[in-house]
Amino acid sequence: MAVTVLYFAAARERAGVSRESLEVPEGARVSDVLALLSARHPSLTPLLPHLRVAVQQQFVGLDAPVPQDAEVALIPPVAGGSPGLFSVVDRPLVLSQVVDAVAG
Repeated sequence: MAVTVLYFAAARERAGVSRESLEVPEGARVSDVLALLSARHPSLTPLLPHLRVAVQQQFVGLDAPVPQDAEVALIPPVAGGSPGLFSVVDRPLVLSQVVDAVAG
């Protein structure tokens, strides 16, 4: 089955792409996807333990299932930033809004 993998920041730099389609076995879990990506992009391997993974825009653990046609996002830890460019909110974060905020 096919999934779409989105790479951000250092993950994008190491993989050399920002998005790609990946064939994964039926019933795959996040850990299976990461193993396939490690084989496809060996330079990504050292970063994998530090990534947050989102499936369908929800952060998940390594045992989470990955459904057919899912969007899997690899999000490295973020440090630094520009003064004044932050927001404190009293609600759950929306992944698409966070991605939009740091896309540039």
